[in-house]
Amino acid sequence: MKKNIDAYERSLVRMEKNATNHVGLFLVIVLAIVIFGVGGFLLYKNRDSIDWSLSLPWDNKDDDNSPSSKKDKDKQSSEREELAKPKLNNYKVIEDRGITLIADNLVQNDQGFTFDLIYTNYNGDVTFTLEKVLVDKYDTTANFTEKVPAGQTMKKNVHVKQTELDIVNIKNFANLTLYIRIDTEDGPGKAVRYNLVVNNLLLNENKLEGLIEFENNKQSIISFYQVTEDKDNSYIYFDYLNDTANRTQVLTVKKLVINDEIYDVKSFSNEIYHGAEKLLYITVPKKDFKKIEKFTIGFTVLNYIDDELYSVYITKEYSKTL
Repeated sequence: MKKNIDAYERSLVRMEKNATNHVGLFLVIVLAIVIFGVGGFLLYKNRDSIDWSLSLPWDNKDDDNSPSSKKDKDKQSSEREELAKPKLNNYKVIEDRGITLIADNLVQNDQGFTFDLIYTNYNGDVTFTLEKVLVDKYDTTANFTEKVPAGQTMKKNVHVKQTELDIVNIKNFANLTLYIRIDTEDGPGKAVRYNLVVNNLLLNENKLEGLIEFENNKQSIISFYQVTEDKDNSYIYFDYLNDTANRTQVLTVKKLVINDEIYDVKSFSNEIYHGAEKLLYITVPKKDFKKIEKFTIGFTVLNYIDDELYSVYITKEYSKTL
C-alpha cells in the first residue's frame, strides 16, 4: 500500500513540474516577442540617424591620425593659407586726365611686404607724393616723394615694415589704402584716397582683441588696450581710430593720474592721419612708479585740415584699476 502512495505522489510532482515549465516557456516567448517588437519599432523610427555601414577590422581605411590623413590636412591648410595671401598684380589705380598709376608685384617676406607703384605722366612736370599707406585701416610709415618730368614713367618700390604689422597682429590683410598727392606747376594738389582690394577671400577682420572703448564722438574712437612692462618701464596702450575724411588729428595727454598721483607726461604727441587706426602707448619709467596699480587719463584732440588748426576738443576721462 505504501508503494502505491509513493508512486502516486511522484506522479503528482512530475505533473506539477511539467505544468510549471509550460507556463515559464510561455512567458519567455511573450517577453521575447515584446522585446523584439519594441526594438524593431525603435530601429525603424530612428533609421535615418543610424549608420548602417559595416566597418571590418581588415578594412584599410585612413583614420584622423594616419600619415595620409595628416598629409591631406596639411595640404588643405597650405591651400587655404595660399588663398588667404594678398595678391597685387597690374592693379590699375588711376587712369584719368593724362596719367596712369598701376600697383604691381606685391611680395611678402620676413621684413614685411613690398609692392611697386608705376606712374606714367603725360602732362607737365609733377611731384608725386605717396603720403600714407594703410593696411586694413592700420597706419604705417611707408611714404615717398618723387619728381616725374612730363612724358616720363616713375617706378617706385614701397616697403611696409613687419614690425609695424606685428604690433597690431596683422598676418594677412584684405585692403590697402593709399593717399596720393600730385603737385603740378600750378600749385599743390590735395591728397586723394585710393582703396585697393588685395584679397576677396579673407573673411576675418584684422582688429585687436580686448579693446575697451571709452570715447566715440563720430570723428574719433579711443579704446584702452593693455598695460605691459619691461625691466625699466611700464607702457599704457591705447587704440585710436581717426574716423574723419579729411582731418589729421593730433592726440596729446590733458591729464594723467597714476596711483592717485598726478603724472606729468612730457613727450606724448601723436599724429593720426584721416581714416587711419593707430596703436599708441605712454611710457612710464619705473623710477617714477615701480608698478601701475590704477590710472585715470584724459586726452586733448587737435583737428587739422590742410595743416591748419580747425578745432580742439577734450575727451572723457577713463579710469582703470589693474
